[in-house]
Amino acid sequence: MGRMRIVTVTLAWLLIVAAQEARAQSDQTIYADALGAGWQDWSWCARDFNSTDFIHNGTKSAKVTYTGAWQGFYLRHASQDSSGYSDLVFWIHGGATSGRNITVAAQLNDVAQAGVGLNQFILGGSVAAGTWRKVTIPLSALHAANNPNFNGSGSRTQAAALKRLSTLTISR
Repeated sequence: MGRMRIVTVTLAWLLIVAAQEARAQSDQTIYADALGAGWQDWSWCARDFNSTDFIHNGTKSAKVTYTGAWQGFYLRHASQDSSGYSDLVFWIHGGATSGRNITVAAQLNDVAQAGVGLNQFILGGSVAAGTWRKVTIPLSALHAANNPNFNGSGSRTQAAALKRLSTLTISR
């Protein structure tokens, strides 16, 4: 009887660990050296998905250049259920300039949701010159959590800016 309990507890523990590992492995890649499966570039700004100017990990980064006001970087996917995902996560590099003011928004059924200022979600508080900083934006802040019609995310700025992005994912 005691052995049966040990086996049952051990099996339950292994299932919990396996479920956590499976969950951790199921983040969806939006960009990592190339656009992830099903993701398309619908941007209206200058961009280079093969930039080697600044590399965080891998061999490339996405270089996004806003050359004027009201330009946007937008990556789109066919509608998908965002349930089970919690955050939009990526790394950002400011190039030679710090303090960029960038707004990020999600799309539901190709309709932009209310945007949020990027700086509040950057580890370190803002885009910084010469360094990579991690960004974690809860999907709830983008009004896209637990929605069956999530199909994109993008950023826009009201002034000229340059940024580099690396390893863009939707995490669980």
